[in-house]
Amino acid sequence: YGAEEMTEYLRRYAFRFYDWGIADNGRMNYPAFCRHRTGIPVFLGCERCGSMVRLAFAGDTQVGDAQRILLILDLREERLRVCAELDGKKATPYVESGELCFEFAAESPRYLLGRPGAPVRPETDIAPCANHAFYALESFAAVEEHGRMTAVVSPDVPLVSIGERGVYAFRRAYESHAPQLHMNLYNNMWGTNFPQWIEGSFRFDFELITGGSADEVCAMAADLTDGAQKDMRIPEGLRIAGVLAEEDGFLVHVRNMTSHGIRFEAPYGMCQTDLLGREVPYDAEVHPCEVRAYRLKAE
Repeated sequence: YGAEEMTEYLRRYAFRFYDWGIADNGRMNYPAFCRHRTGIPVFLGCERCGSMVRLAFAGDTQVGDAQRILLILDLREERLRVCAELDGKKATPYVESGELCFEFAAESPRYLLGRPGAPVRPETDIAPCANHAFYALESFAAVEEHGRMTAVVSPDVPLVSIGERGVYAFRRAYESHAPQLHMNLYNNMWGTNFPQWIEGSFRFDFELITGGSADEVCAMAADLTDGAQKDMRIPEGLRIAGVLAEEDGFLVHVRNMTSHGIRFEAPYGMCQTDLLGREVPYDAEVHPCEVRAYRLKAE
């Protein structure tokens, strides 16, 4: 990324031009001659082994790309598994990013983002003047058209942009772009008080799933990222989000994976707490997308 992009980002992003904000986000002493460059991997060939297809690429090392890139497609089950392996990525002092783009055959799609705490619609649910170029994910991003959703689920990639690269972009309102999910594998654009660079070998896993409703997609994404449901009698739609061991029992976090309230009568010996484990009055109604905590004492 070039110095001109950083300058334009500051113009769009900043309300007040504090010296520390300019120094961090504007990259003091970043070379003015640096211009934007995009590296496109060179296709080397493909190999099929049963239900798996391996696509090999040589990276553009002149822009800090990996020496070798392997894209593995696995069609053993109904879900499509995609694995991106980057081997021998070289370090560079310049600001950079890498992404894997999923393009969809949709004419007028809507989107659903599995954000921390609850799924949201970027078209309507993002706060005014917040950034619409980059979105943080808890587990998935989905494209919806004609009542069906296709979601890209990954435990490894927490950032996505829609139809564009999100690095050094800031949009205060939602804009329609191409039906693409750009899954950001890495970037070092964030302003810090120390240099950052990215090097080594990496692996990123994805699964593509389909569903007819937001609740279905959220539940399937949670199955893939949280693992199998633990053996506990809880109503359908609730999920064990975490179990923390205590001296005399466990602190159990339960999450409502649906868009409606669910009544949960806790078993004997279990009391409701806040998320820090402090006991609170019991409330049987678990609200949509809520995370609720309970203390279970060992017998």
